[in-house]
Amino acid sequence: MDIVLEHFNRLANSYDEKSLNRISYLNSVDNLIINTLIKKDYKLLDIGCGTGKRTKELKLKLSLSEVYGCDISPNMINIAKRNIENVIFQDMSNLTYDDKEFDILTCLFNSFGYINSKKKRLATLKHFNRVLKDDGTLFIDVMNFCLLSEPFKDNGDKFFKLSIEDKEVDGYVHGFTHNEMKKLLEESGFKYNKFVVGYDDGKLYRNNTKGQLFYICKKG
Repeated sequence: MDIVLEHFNRLANSYDEKSLNRISYLNSVDNLIINTLIKKDYKLLDIGCGTGKRTKELKLKLSLSEVYGCDISPNMINIAKRNIENVIFQDMSNLTYDDKEFDILTCLFNSFGYINSKKKRLATLKHFNRVLKDDGTLFIDVMNFCLLSEPFKDNGDKFFKLSIEDKEVDGYVHGFTHNEMKKLLEESGFKYNKFVVGYDDGKLYRNNTKGQLFYICKKG
């Protein structure tokens, strides 16, 4: 089984609890999303929605009627169905939604960083562009290469083990430089504003090395 799929299937039951370790970061990113959007009835797709808990909270805070979610983990999807109605299995690198279907796309908590090749990352962002309306907005955050703990490869790939319910589970993640994300976003047809958000404290920083990379993107 794919290492990422197996990892998140095993993590599903404890995902929300473990996410509390980064609650300041998550809240800060969510506030940036909420403060960016004018109040209206957007149609939102959360890509890599996990348990759907965060998606549900964004739906309530933005007063949305239509919220969709997709994920590659069946165990995550089963939990997400308790939180949001429209959840399906979907590989983000090959989205099957209609062209220009959504006003808002969210791809958060480094969901994008579990894609394991540059080719698939570019294809994924092109799908994001395709399913986003012309005046829509993509919100995406990624692991900062500068914050990767050793050992990791020069290209930003990191393989690790995480203790889940007293078992060691293999994991994979990719850390990005800003220049890497800049190139990917521009090649896939996006213009963007970049923010650096502290992973521990949720504060905004000017220095690229101080936090995770968060992008608010429009079609360019």
